[in-house]
Amino acid sequence: MLGFKQETLIDLRQVKKLIMQNNVAQAVMFTGGEPCLQKLALLELAMFCKSAGFKVGLETNGSRPDVLEEALQNGLVDFIRMDVKSPLDDAAIFDRVTVSSTFFRSAPELADDVRASLEILHSNESDIELELRTTIVPHILYKKEDILNIATMLKGFKSAWVLQKFMPKPALANPRFSSIKPPSDEFMETIHNLVKKEYPFLRVELRLDMADFSQLPDTDLKEFRTNPEEALPE
Repeated sequence: MLGFKQETLIDLRQVKKLIMQNNVAQAVMFTGGEPCLQKLALLELAMFCKSAGFKVGLETNGSRPDVLEEALQNGLVDFIRMDVKSPLDDAAIFDRVTVSSTFFRSAPELADDVRASLEILHSNESDIELELRTTIVPHILYKKEDILNIATMLKGFKSAWVLQKFMPKPALANPRFSSIKPPSDEFMETIHNLVKKEYPFLRVELRLDMADFSQLPDTDLKEFRTNPEEALPE
């Protein structure tokens, strides 16, 4: 059974107070975890922020299309970043990338929700600022056929699709990712050029500056930098 540690729970009134104490920020971004899992809190805080004059952003994995649609229908979101973590038509790949069992749902059910979220965003694309993004993870999501499969899904969007570089961090939620080395810049550029060649009208962008090595010891830095390059896609 999942639960929340008491010290991580904050009353919404306290959250609102903290937001209003900031006299510099012009926008509030709801991120996570997955913020859409806390539907009532998310919608209430988004409404509060909008009424206070803030722009509102949301980062989501698309697993709750109902919450996404309600937020958009009520004009509560100005900017959305959605992670498109995997192709949706192969349950095995989708489960491998997303570990869908952690959502207590089957991979096909969760993939259907992500597909529904993409359809909602496509229908509302002209009303918001949207960024779709996919993280390239060696040994998990890196094959050219998988990346091109995602590109096929997104070819109708006018917004940017960002291919971003996986970087290990000291405290990843899933320990299986902690030992994975980041892809090289050359590998990322090869993937980027491949997608641009196949889908020249797709607005695909490359993001290589995902690293945050500030908390890593020098030995780890050296290991990451000297790791042998993985094979480029065929």
